[in-house]
Amino acid sequence: MQPTLRQDDFMERAMRTWGSTVYRLALNQTQSPHDAEDICQDVFLRLLKDATAFKDDEHLKAWLLCVAINRCRDLHRSAWKRRAELTDAVPDAGREDPRSDDAARALQDSELGRALGRLPDKMRLIVHLHYYEGFSTEEIARLVHCAPATVRSRLSRARTQLGKMLGKGGHPLKRTGQSPEQDQYRALMDDIEMPGRVHDRVMREAHRLRTAEAVHAKPTRRPRTCNQSGYRTRRFVTAVIAAACVLALASGVAFAISQQLDNATAKNSFALDAGTDDFGYGGFTKVWRSDPEIDPNNADNAPDSGQRYLSVAHLFDLSCTGTNVASLTYTVEGDRVLFYTNARMPEFSYQEGDDPYTEDRTTSFTVNYDEQNANKTEIWHALRVSFPLEGEVAELYDATTGEFYGDRRKWDVNMHENLNALLIRKYADMIAQARLKVTATYDDGTTETKTYVITPVDNLEETLRAYGEALRAQAAEEEANPGPTEPIARPQLFRFTQID
Repeated sequence: MQPTLRQDDFMERAMRTWGSTVYRLALNQTQSPHDAEDICQDVFLRLLKDATAFKDDEHLKAWLLCVAINRCRDLHRSAWKRRAELTDAVPDAGREDPRSDDAARALQDSELGRALGRLPDKMRLIVHLHYYEGFSTEEIARLVHCAPATVRSRLSRARTQLGKMLGKGGHPLKRTGQSPEQDQYRALMDDIEMPGRVHDRVMREAHRLRTAEAVHAKPTRRPRTCNQSGYRTRRFVTAVIAAACVLALASGVAFAISQQLDNATAKNSFALDAGTDDFGYGGFTKVWRSDPEIDPNNADNAPDSGQRYLSVAHLFDLSCTGTNVASLTYTVEGDRVLFYTNARMPEFSYQEGDDPYTEDRTTSFTVNYDEQNANKTEIWHALRVSFPLEGEVAELYDATTGEFYGDRRKWDVNMHENLNALLIRKYADMIAQARLKVTATYDDGTTETKTYVITPVDNLEETLRAYGEALRAQAAEEEANPGPTEPIARPQLFRFTQID
């Protein structure tokens, strides 16, 4: 059976060869070193889990760039922001990389970099792919899924706009040959490399996923009942009949046993099985300008009410085991609590430039039993709460957000952890008042529902803070003494207790 995760040597080589290529493109598109790091990390984590058989290095490069382009588009369109400190409780963990950080800042501070930053995203992308990566217009067209004529048109408009912004009479970027601006852009980009901390995060996550995969392997097929395994039953009956020919005295007993096995049907059953220990990690936040509970699926377009609201969501990656289960429906009942579902549409169903994801905010969702382990890059669920953003939470949220997108290389860890503590406590208090109902629909059409209460562990904030301190200590040790280390086990933050 093919392994579900790529090997470390493959990942090391891919990041060493193409990591900076992906990071430069992400920086070109996001104009933010922090967002570029997030995208670069996401791209290589997707590679870790992907099973594509690459023909050669150029095939791998094209695949990585395509994924990076799509992730940049997703970031531009989505108001949801992944907050690393909510997920990992370890802001800015990883080695410092001042050379790459300074090079990225030098690009953004240059006159050419500022001019490029004012170009539309699509033009800036094609400028980078053509003048830095050296792709032809036909190759770029395949990467961005548009006609070659569209690429040439965008390049022409980009040259004209750059000429105006830089005060040049003609085009600062030539169709053929070199120009001072092209040389400057190449020189600035050449100094930019993928920060080493991105590599460290990817490899730590790879190690964690392999450990979790080995310990928490989930079944992907329903357990077979006797009458679903006709071949095995027939072999058993044949053996019984053969034995009966030799032992006539036992023939009646053997025949009765075989009849019972043929007619037996396993009892319908299910149980919440996996994912509860990891609940509370994988955090996202989103700020609204009006109450998102009024019309959850249209809240993005609601007018500004003058009151900000904050949504906090955590990945909901639970699964069940059972017998004869066809599907499972998860329903949450509570004030200002619902599920957030993000699903990627099939490629043929949207055009270049369209948002490839659908978003639904509902109180329930259903998944087929055999599809519980679906690719999480294609569909994922989160359990979210929302509340007015005010008081100390608002002050800390605004301060940490400003710091995240600012120029500071070091984060105020204490400030981030104080915000973590407030958010996880608010989330826990609201979730504890809700009820989670899990309904199994069996193959025979009958259903069974179980109700759970989700409560935080004792000393929730202290547990999360201690985990963050352990991660930072390990990161510092890895920086001082590079080498493989055992991942730190995530402490359980919430308990799921059946109440009916």
